[in-house]
Amino acid sequence: MVEFPRQNPTPMLPVIISILIGNFLIGLIFKPALDHLREIREELLSVVIPVDEVRARSFRLRRPWNAEKFEEADEQARHAMNEIFRKYTLAYSSFKRIGTVFFSALLLLTYLTVLLAVPAPLSLYEALILCAFATALMFFVAKWIARDAYPSPERLWNLDHLVGHFSNIHPESLIRLLNIGVQKTIEESRSRLVLSCAIHLTGYKFFLVMTNADESQSYLVSYGKIDAKTKVSYVINPEFYRWNIPLGDINPQWPNGLDLPVSLHLFVFLPTPVGWSDPCAHPYFVSHELWAPFPGDPNNQAGETLGMTICNPSSRDRSVKFKRKKNVLYETWELTSIETDQSKNHFRLRRLLYFYKHELERATNICTLTGSRLRLPLNQD
Repeated sequence: MVEFPRQNPTPMLPVIISILIGNFLIGLIFKPALDHLREIREELLSVVIPVDEVRARSFRLRRPWNAEKFEEADEQARHAMNEIFRKYTLAYSSFKRIGTVFFSALLLLTYLTVLLAVPAPLSLYEALILCAFATALMFFVAKWIARDAYPSPERLWNLDHLVGHFSNIHPESLIRLLNIGVQKTIEESRSRLVLSCAIHLTGYKFFLVMTNADESQSYLVSYGKIDAKTKVSYVINPEFYRWNIPLGDINPQWPNGLDLPVSLHLFVFLPTPVGWSDPCAHPYFVSHELWAPFPGDPNNQAGETLGMTICNPSSRDRSVKFKRKKNVLYETWELTSIETDQSKNHFRLRRLLYFYKHELERATNICTLTGSRLRLPLNQD
């Protein structure tokens, strides 16, 4: 009878113990936190978001269009999404702490397994190399899984992620969800302009100009990209949310010295989400009169128009076209066509947009220019 040499089972003991402890940690602390996060995230699928096609369908079926009811449904959808985002942010903060503890324990178990389960004795250098490789591999796998399984709030707010992972959110509904406009606010005795949104989404660009009535004089230009690093503050009331993105302080002497009336003109560039096909997109455009003279006042005193004008699906500027390309490695923007024909309204604004074309395409943050920093084209007229 031939006897085979028996292998020592001792090196497998640390592996078995590590697996048992790892499963215990997953079941005890990590999985409940992950399940809670996933349940909140899936609540987004239950939000009913009306789309503009409902209006066309309503006309085809000869049903009366109820604009008030449509706006109410829009507001309910925005409020529900903000509540879900808020719960998700709080839950993610707790999940992140639990995940850090779990991941640290898992790394320690991995190191013990590497050091004890290898039968041949390892030098200190070899042990460090193996531990570093195991750490890098675990970080890579965790980060790759996290993109879809438990995305950060910053990633969840990205318009590409929302449209790509939630079937109830259509690209055409993004501008109504944003409910975006420009507003003048006073904070700490300083006047400033803010981009005010009903929902804080990221991944789009904007171009803002402050001009006189015929748009021949420009007093302020602001442009940039809204992303996860953009500074934002929020106002929570029992009935609504508003997210304010500061664009910069304005001259405290204004509107003194300006040619009244003064208006704000906003272009919003919402790109076609990844996975959707569109040869070119058009920005949304709105104007809002900020300061106007009091009627009949001999001193030409200015009054401020409260509120703001909101971008809506029908406010596309089809005289401007742009496209965005995005993959895992990079993202590029291009304004492919800007019509500056004088026979069309706001042609001076489009000339200014063309003048700042390359700055806007390359923008990765917010830039606001006034006074001597403001560059204007030589041939504005």
